[in-house]
Amino acid sequence: MGEITPAIATAIASAPGLKLLLPINQPHFEIVGIEWKALTKQISQAIEMIRERAGMTNESMTKSQ
Repeated sequence: MGEITPAIATAIASAPGLKLLLPINQPHFEIVGIEWKALTKQISQAIEMIRERAGMTNESMTKSQ
């Protein structure tokens, strides 16, 4: 796959905080144990996880608007 360099991987791994990784399958690779989802669905799920960790839910977002 090789989309990131070892230096970038090291920088990300050593940075503080939660890391959310979006597995991107390619036709010639399959990540075992990972259910395929469209990238848009993965991004939505990541946003929801961030909101939950920040104490922001869809309900609280609706009330504040």
